[in-house]
Amino acid sequence: MAQNTVPIFSLTPKISSAQITSSTTGLTKSDGTGAGVGTDMILAYTAGSNGSFLRFSRVIPTASTASTTMTNTILRFYVSSITSGATASSNTFNIQEVLLSNQVADHATVPIVYQDVQFNFALPANYTLLVSAHVASASNSTWQIVTFGGDY
Repeated sequence: MAQNTVPIFSLTPKISSAQITSSTTGLTKSDGTGAGVGTDMILAYTAGSNGSFLRFSRVIPTASTASTTMTNTILRFYVSSITSGATASSNTFNIQEVLLSNQVADHATVPIVYQDVQFNFALPANYTLLVSAHVASASNSTWQIVTFGGDY
C-alpha cells in the first residue's frame, strides 16, 4: 500500500469570513438539515481543489449601533460536501457547538470577548465549513466568524 512519506504543509494561507446577522434565520436543529446555505446556514470556508487545513475560527460580536446587547445563542459548525442549496444530514455533519453569551458589543468602556473555536484537521477538496445559530441575532448586531486555514 502506497503511503505519503513527505510531511504535508498548506501551500497558501487562507482567511475567510462569514456573518450571522439579524436576517439569518435561526436553525433549531443540529442534525445538518437546513433550508439552505445563505438562509439558515452560512458558508464560512471552502476548501481548495487539493483540500485545506483548518486551524480555527474566531467568533467576534459586532454591532452597527453603540451599546448593542447580543443575543444568547448556540453557534454550530458543520462540515459539508455542498456549497449552496438545502442541506441534509447525509451531506452536512455537526462537528462543534459553542455557547455565545449576551455581551454588549460596541461598548464605550468594556471590550468584547471573542471565542476561538479550534479545528486542526484536513478538509477534503471542495468541502465547506458551514455555520448556523440556534437563535437569530438581535437587530443591529452580527456574529462575525473569521476562519484561518490554508489550501494544499
